[in-house]
Formats: sequence, structure tokens, C-alpha cells
Amino acid sequence: MVQAKTLLLSADGAAIYEVARELKVSSSSVRRWRRRFEDEGLDRLGRIAPGRGRKSWLPEGTVAEVVRVTLEELPDDGSTHWTTRLMAERFGIGKDTVARIWQRHNLKPWTVETFKVSSDPKFEEKPVAVVLDSLPAHTAEPVTSWLAQPKRARWHLHFTPTGSSWQNLVEGWFSPLTKRRLKRGTFTSVDDLVTAIELWAEHWNDDPKPFVWQKPAEAIIAKVTRGRPSLAFNNSATHH
Repeated sequence: MVQAKTLLLSADGAAIYEVARELKVSSSSVRRWRRRFEDEGLDRLGRIAPGRGRKSWLPEGTVAEVVRVTLEELPDDGSTHWTTRLMAERFGIGKDTVARIWQRHNLKPWTVETFKVSSDPKFEEKPVAVVLDSLPAHTAEPVTSWLAQPKRARWHLHFTPTGSSWQNLVEGWFSPLTKRRLKRGTFTSVDDLVTAIELWAEHWNDDPKPFVWQKPAEAIIAKVTRGRPSLAFNNSATHH
């Protein structure tokens, strides 16, 4: 406590400016605290005088309502939990304000405290489709041999087209979708999953945050056009 340290240093004979420099406070604060101690003793040490201190600018009841909504309600876009941005938009306050309220009340809506186990008796037997990019390592011999074993017949790999750098932008959108809707969601069917994604996407599109491709399409097309003759020449030379 700064005020207590002020009195201890002063009792050791430190000058006002020396105490202020040591504790990184103003010299006027040191004088005020020393004078208050002389007039009122230890009883008033550390207490904030009436009318002083930082006043909250939030409307009355806002903090309690933020806490209640965090614990009892879900976002309208179908997300499984609140983010500071969503809560800030709900109450018309800043994201940092929401973060402080959550911190003071030990609220962490993004955490998961339960573990859900599928009740489907054939869960392990059913396929899992894996979507991969076009990295050549995915089609290497060790991978294909591993997948060729009968007990792994349920695995199905789906590869994205080669040279599809535009997909980098799509991956940026997949991140909030996964974190805010899919990661902690429960879906009983593919239709249920599709409905949840479509609902979330509709709300996203109500207030979209576009992912902007920095290089113009004309520049990309021109570069590809210039590169095709060299590619064709190299392929022709290889076959000779």
C-alpha cells in the first residue's frame, strides 16, 4: 500500500521529494498523506475521502446486467459464448469495459468445464472426412500406405485445388466460426450442423467484417499470363 510505504519512509527520515521519487507519486500526495496522518492518525489511512475517487460513467445497473447476461443468455447469432466485442455491442460500451467487468467477477465465458461423450454405439465405426490442402506430403507413399490398410478404410481425404491461394482468406473466416460456434457446440445430425452454420453466417453478414485481398485481380492474372510460357517450355524440355 503506497500510503503506508510513504509513512514508513518518512519515519526513517526520507525527504518528501525523495519519498515521491522512490514511490513514483507526486510530492503533493506525499505531503497530503503525511498531513492526514498527523491530523487523524492511522484510522484514516488508505480510506478514500467522500466525494473523491474515480466515478463510474456507466449507467446504474449496467455492471449487474452484463454479469447476468453473461451467465444466463447466449448471443443472437447462435454463438456458444459471449466475446467482449459481442457484449460491448449489446450494451453500447467498450470492449475493455466488458473485459474489466468479467475480470472483477471472475467470468470466463470462453472456457469449457464439461466433456461430452457421444452416446452413438457405432461412433468409432462411422467415417471422418478430412479436408486437406494440396501439400504433396499428404500424398506421399507412407501416407497412402497407412490409409490403404483395411482397418483405416473409413478415412476419406479431400484435397483442395492446387494454387488456390484465395483460400487463405476463407481460413480467416473459419477461425471465428470455429471458436464461437462449432468448438463447443453439440450437433445431432448434419442438417443440425448446417443450420447452425447458416444461422451464424447470417448474423455475421448483418455486420460483415470483409477480408480484403491486397493484390488486385488484374495483377495476379497478368503474372499468371507471363508465367505460362515459361511453364510450358520447362514441361516440354523435361519430356525431351
